Amino acid sequence: MKLLKNSSTSTLALADYKLTDEYGATKCYQVTDNNSKLTFEVNFYFYGGVISGWSVEPSKK
Repeated sequence: MKLLKNSSTSTLALADYKLTDEYGATKCYQVTDNNSKLTFEVNFYFYGGVISGWSVEPSKK
């Protein structure tokens, strides 16, 4: 579990992430915040083996 703190007083307690899909140069992960119990979909986009972008959205599941 990783603890992250943002600029306010909120603290994230992230559970281990899991790979949910992989296609082309995109890898999709799912991670849950143990404090709020919210699950997020995190996508990383690669170009030439280097991360060129990412997106994070609350899970719709």
